[in-house]
Amino acid sequence: MNRLVNDFNEMAEKLQTLDAQRNLWNAAIAHELRTPVTILRGRLQGLVDGVFEPEPSLFRNLLKQTEGLTNLIEDLRVVSSSGGAGYSLMLSEVDLKATISNALDTFWPDFDKKHFKIVTEINHQYCVCDPLRIIQCLTVLFDNALKYSTSQTLLIKNGIAGNDNLLSFRTKDLEFLKNSRSPYSSLFSEENTPKILIQRAVV
Repeated sequence: MNRLVNDFNEMAEKLQTLDAQRNLWNAAIAHELRTPVTILRGRLQGLVDGVFEPEPSLFRNLLKQTEGLTNLIEDLRVVSSSGGAGYSLMLSEVDLKATISNALDTFWPDFDKKHFKIVTEINHQYCVCDPLRIIQCLTVLFDNALKYSTSQTLLIKNGIAGNDNLLSFRTKDLEFLKNSRSPYSSLFSEENTPKILIQRAVV
């Protein structure tokens, strides 16, 4: 009888853990999908209203957002079919300066509107990573800065420390950092993390 009770309790604990993980995934999905959809809607509405000029650079940035959405949808398919076992990164050699600049270009109108001061120390730096994942990460950070940061000053820079490629995102606002946690942080193991460190620090 004791063994039956213990087995039942163990099963209940596992079901509770699965339910908590499902809730975490739902929050992560909403968090990751909301930002690119909001950007696409805002930029397209701006084009309709004549706020933005229909320039090739704007369309390239919008295309990057749709590529990011495509990756997220594929991630959801992988997770639903195999529990995340097939999750992978599309690695290629890229210039971090170009990757950071592409992400920044999308947000310049919003930063200007809210009078943000953006200080950049970005240099040409070639490394192997998944550029769309890096852009997704930066998109979430920039979006959260616009929503939560009260300092309105951001310092963005890249560099190398030993064998690691560094991407530093700094703000004086502690409340922003608290709200910038990615919902995915506890869902993937370190072995699937690219060799880029995303640093969020208080100046």
